[in-house]
Amino acid sequence: MEIVFLIIAAIVVLWFVLKALTAKPARSRQNEVSTARVSLAEILPPELANLEEEDHFVVRVAGVSHPNDDGSSRQEMLARCKVPEVLQLRRQPNHRHDKNAIQVRRQNGEMLGFIPKNEARLMAPEMDKGRRYIAVLTTLDGGEGQKRWRGAGILVVKIKESG
Repeated sequence: MEIVFLIIAAIVVLWFVLKALTAKPARSRQNEVSTARVSLAEILPPELANLEEEDHFVVRVAGVSHPNDDGSSRQEMLARCKVPEVLQLRRQPNHRHDKNAIQVRRQNGEMLGFIPKNEARLMAPEMDKGRRYIAVLTTLDGGEGQKRWRGAGILVVKIKESG
């Protein structure tokens, strides 16, 4: 009887250990991107304020931990950013790893990273046909404490075609 009890206890302990080892870490609120509705008129410069929105979505900027080709640090550039900041999206069809690459840049040209591949795969063909998108920096996190890498969330707005 004791041996049966020990075997059951060992199985239960093993189950809890395996569950703890395979559990995904809880996401902190710091890493979440806000999906709150943002009024474009509040954050866009006056020359862009009359654009009509067709659709929008929120993503994390990809590749922020990598240096740019010229050696400049995307992390240092993120440290200089302010929320909300209007950003540029530029196609990079000749990118060596992704033919759908879309760069995320500040207005002064500093490259912060890329639109994630899944979203870029959908956006790139439209951008190649002239579709306009704008992006707004909505969240900045990290750079201190245990999260040393900075990260950024952006609101991507698909501009309604006129006509």
